[in-house]
Formats: sequence, C-alpha cells, structure tokens
Amino acid sequence: MTIAPTWVEVNIAYEPYAGASDVFAKTQTTFTAQSLAKRTPAKEQARQSHFNGQLRRLAKAFGGADIPVFLSFQGVRVCMDKGCVGHAVAAGVLAVPQNNASGFIDQVRLRVG
Repeated sequence: MTIAPTWVEVNIAYEPYAGASDVFAKTQTTFTAQSLAKRTPAKEQARQSHFNGQLRRLAKAFGGADIPVFLSFQGVRVCMDKGCVGHAVAAGVLAVPQNNASGFIDQVRLRVG
C-alpha cells in the first residue's frame, strides 16, 4: 500500500532552477532516509547552491529549521529532489533526516551555523 504525502502550503513564490533539472520535482513519490546515497559534494554546484538557497527561504517562511519535503507553492505541488537532499546532508547543510511513522521522509532540518 502506497501512502500519499501531505502537501504543506507555503506562502512564497516558487523559484525553479534555471538549469536543465529543477531542484524540486512535480511528483508525489516518497523516499526513505536509508535511500539517500549521496556521500560527496554535488557535481552541479550551481544547482545545489540554488537548492540550499531555497532551503533557507523555506526555513524563513516557516519560521524555523524544520522544512516539509512536500510543498505547495501557492498551488504548485512539488517534492524536494532526493539527490539534492542527499548532497545537502553530505555537506552538513541538513541534519540526517528520519523517516516518519509512514516510513518516508516528510521533513528535513536545516542545520544552523
């Protein structure tokens, strides 16, 4: 049985990445903490930098370090890119995420400092 994620509305404009592959995906596919396989810095530094900037925007919008993975930017539903999440964890930008009670990551925590 597949459990659909809960979309969390955020009242800021969606800012897609200008490159070939966005840092958010228009999908409702979930992923687990154990499936994050990135252990090195991102090869596409500009893309990862954009993602990290979006994390900071989202943390500010939500008023804290915890950020939902499944977002609705004024009706545009997107999920954080799994690879970007993995690279951000490897770089220490995000804390190592945990699965929710349904068995998948539904939020990440921005590390301060």
